[in-house]
Amino acid sequence: MGGSIHVESKLGKGTTFEVILNFRKIKYQEKVNSWKLQKISQVLVVDDESESGRYIMDTLHPFGIDVQTADSGEMAVHMAEQMVETGKTKSWDVVIIDWKMPGMDGVTTAEKNCIRFWEKNSITAFCL
Repeated sequence: MGGSIHVESKLGKGTTFEVILNFRKIKYQEKVNSWKLQKISQVLVVDDESESGRYIMDTLHPFGIDVQTADSGEMAVHMAEQMVETGKTKSWDVVIIDWKMPGMDGVTTAEKNCIRFWEKNSITAFCL
């Protein structure tokens, strides 16, 4: 990789660190979509704050991610139940859940869904 590290220290005055790293410039065509590499194309966002859900959606859309939202834990459980009733084996690759919501909080939502639906279908859930 190349580069260097230089340290200068004076008693009672402090220490200065200088780190120089040589990176190669990446051409636009070389940029990697890590979401695609992980085979993530469907995300469910569970958040009672619509602004937060919209922010995550706007962040993921440019990467080609289809984002669905649920505004409560109860709605997420209902969506998972519908998934099973319609015979879908997997609707989402990742579920992002707000941990602090009124009614059913994020942890309870994850517990109810993980045990019944997500774990069977290899769906990863993050409670933030």
